[in-house]
Amino acid sequence: MNSLIMFSGGIDSALSAYKELTQTNNAVQLHHIRMINKENRHTAEDIAVRNLFDALQRIRPCRLTKSTWDACKESRFMSADMHIVAFTAAQVCVNDRSIQRAIVGTNLSDVLRGQDVIQRGAIAEQIFDIAKLDSKAIWTRNIFELNDEQIKEELPEELYNLTHSCRTPRRDHSPCHRCKTCKQKNL
Repeated sequence: MNSLIMFSGGIDSALSAYKELTQTNNAVQLHHIRMINKENRHTAEDIAVRNLFDALQRIRPCRLTKSTWDACKESRFMSADMHIVAFTAAQVCVNDRSIQRAIVGTNLSDVLRGQDVIQRGAIAEQIFDIAKLDSKAIWTRNIFELNDEQIKEELPEELYNLTHSCRTPRRDHSPCHRCKTCKQKNL
């Protein structure tokens, strides 16, 4: 089986990749969307993706592909990052028919944050199902049952320290220490 991990460089996608590499024999492709947005976090995410990919390669070989989405220009077409992820995942699956699973790092804490997150997730799954055309790939989550604390416990410290979660990084790409994701990561 071939698995596609939508890979942002954050904690959730790092754990999704780690679990797929250590708990399955599936061929793993990581796909990073360089999402240019008003928060300007794409460079910090690029650094995390590169460092995490190098570390994950030491666990087991996997493949990294990338695309770019300029959300500043194209936001009127897709209203949430998750929708962009779903559409892109579908396109990767259309281009590589060997992929059977498209995995996103949605977790229990995300769902418990509110109805809008649940609704965005349901819309994302619909976008994937429509955009994948006749690909047989399925949209799934391999850390869905875990909350933030459990994710931090399950992800090896070496990988955790390479992740990037800040929504508004400083000019030097370091975390702001003020946004909600920095607070969740206890920076």
